Amino acid sequence: MFFLVLAFGIKGDFGRELILTGAVPSATVVSMFAVKYRLYTERMSATTPTSTLLSVVTIGLTIALVTG
Repeated sequence: MFFLVLAFGIKGDFGRELILTGAVPSATVVSMFAVKYRLYTERMSATTPTSTLLSVVTIGLTIALVTG
């Protein structure tokens, strides 16, 4: 998302919001679909906590990048 914002020349608050939205983990949605359709439920149940824990670091770094 960072490179897309740069490529399209998006600036200001809107650009920062797009970058932060891209930093949010999407594994939660994938896990919900896995449970709903009963596919890869064990693999996805392990992915969600890992993704959430790593997002603490990635979102923190992303906020530091876009505000600094």
